[in-house]
Amino acid sequence: MTPEEISANLSLKPEISWMVGTQRKTPQGRLLEGYYESTYWCFNLEENQYIGLAEALETFTNNLEAYKNLFIHIRSTGGRIEYFIGWFADLNSGEIFNYQFLSKLADLQIDISLDIYSSNADFPAPCGTADGVEVIDVDLYFLPDDQPMT
Repeated sequence: MTPEEISANLSLKPEISWMVGTQRKTPQGRLLEGYYESTYWCFNLEENQYIGLAEALETFTNNLEAYKNLFIHIRSTGGRIEYFIGWFADLNSGEIFNYQFLSKLADLQIDISLDIYSSNADFPAPCGTADGVEVIDVDLYFLPDDQPMT
């Protein structure tokens, strides 16, 4: 499945994508050595300061339920779908994912990858953080097989 097919199926434009076997390149388009070993598609969920992470993910996941067959196809051929969550915080913080939401993720075969970064890290948060403020970066990744959907 190509990144273009994923985009067409979901009616979403990826932040970044590539196709297996194409030459590697930087986000700015400069060619690198080697070729991609897998197909990759990533959509960044926009941050909404008025709702929490769980509510934002639940809302977005509800919109993905119509694509369950696509996700099952990707999984059945060795592909993967995941929410990648980069959590940058200066203070103690947390979130609750209720069982109904987790059940939807299981039904859609979507994994959660949670990376937590403290203010003591040697690299900046993606959008920067003010003291005591958390920044959460959420992406929906597809690592599909490279076979056409039938």
